[in-house]
Amino acid sequence: MAAKQTKALNKAHHSVDLLDHKIAKKRQRSSDGRKEVTAAELFEQALMDYYAAKGAESNPNSFDSLMSDTLRTESLAQKILSMPAMTPGQVLKKLSIIDEELLADLDCEAPVERRHIVAFAALKVDIIRLLANQSE
Repeated sequence: MAAKQTKALNKAHHSVDLLDHKIAKKRQRSSDGRKEVTAAELFEQALMDYYAAKGAESNPNSFDSLMSDTLRTESLAQKILSMPAMTPGQVLKKLSIIDEELLADLDCEAPVERRHIVAFAALKVDIIRLLANQSE
């Protein structure tokens, strides 16, 4: 069991590192005169997209649209949860999304999935990063 948790935590660390690298590359590309997109702006945009999809999910027109909205919401949630949180507010927003996604799955009597465990591991990484930055 501990090996599985370590593996999930290592994967979360790797995902966070990849995302940090992608954000740095995006900043580098945008530094040629266009407006620079910051990590905070990317996070906020992803958050707005998530809540827009969540709103569409709660107002279904048909079963097909409900399924596509649910899949889109899950995808956006995973995107946000894999992004590094740079402020305590972002950590709390990520915690809220984990809570919403877990409750939605539990309402459907779905088991806790690996993605939920990875999301918690990534959240731990964010908290450790924030604490390390505060101590510097």
